[in-house]
Amino acid sequence: MSDTQKTHRHKVLLGTASWGNSYGFLNSTQVQKGDSVKILRLALDAGIKGIDTAPAYGDSEMVLGRSDISPFDVHTKIDPSTWARGSDVAYAQFQVSLKRLGVPAVKGLTFHSAQSFLDNSTRALVFMSRLREEGLIRTWGISVYSPDDAYSIMKIATPDYMQAPVNLADRRFLNEMLLSRLLGAGIGLQARSVFLQGLLLSNEESLPGQFKELQPLISEYSLAAKERGISRFELALRFAIESTAVQGVVVGVNEESHVRQLISATRDHNETLSLEGLSHTDKTSIIDPRSWKS
Repeated sequence: MSDTQKTHRHKVLLGTASWGNSYGFLNSTQVQKGDSVKILRLALDAGIKGIDTAPAYGDSEMVLGRSDISPFDVHTKIDPSTWARGSDVAYAQFQVSLKRLGVPAVKGLTFHSAQSFLDNSTRALVFMSRLREEGLIRTWGISVYSPDDAYSIMKIATPDYMQAPVNLADRRFLNEMLLSRLLGAGIGLQARSVFLQGLLLSNEESLPGQFKELQPLISEYSLAAKERGISRFELALRFAIESTAVQGVVVGVNEESHVRQLISATRDHNETLSLEGLSHTDKTSIIDPRSWKS
């Protein structure tokens, strides 16, 4: 395995949102519990060591815990409703997460939303400091939806990372000024929603009506992939993973074929893709799932 290939695969965090429940606008498939061991072994053998999960993802933590995940760098989250009930309740929930996962500690613990953190940032900072001192976490971060979230957080805190939407259509977090602030403060950027919950991999002709404005972008990405002799999956993934500003990339998987596709897309490449010239949009009605009609 080349150094480039190794670096790219080490950036990957296996997203497990659908391991215990349906997740994603176009996804209704849950992972088959019997396949979890095969998925994890295949990923680990390829040099993929990151996992992203949460107690809010149904039985995902429990499914993971049925396998030996000690070789992996695990990230989980704090459930917002649990956090709202106080630090002691959140601490107890985190202990349950560790027990479900079958690990003594995790690499990262993430607030599910900026608002969850900002509602009581002082309490949040004390809480994370306690967990770090007890050796239960190595890093902590916050999941954000907009650059405004990031700027609000940076006024009062310096998390180890922020997890944010980054994809071909949504490049708000790759803004030079925002990146300068993040990297200058030592805050890593974890990219999520790299396929925009599957929309960027869809047939543009069959998109739901509310995403009509996304059709020209998907057509452009399809052409770009064809010209480069790669799939749209690889195009979208490499856009995020080859960005030097991106520390980690969450990629949802729920079957072995997804992992094989991921391994193929992160094989050794002679050169990085130059995709900055492709069109994108800042329209939140298209790129922010909170504004979508279910």
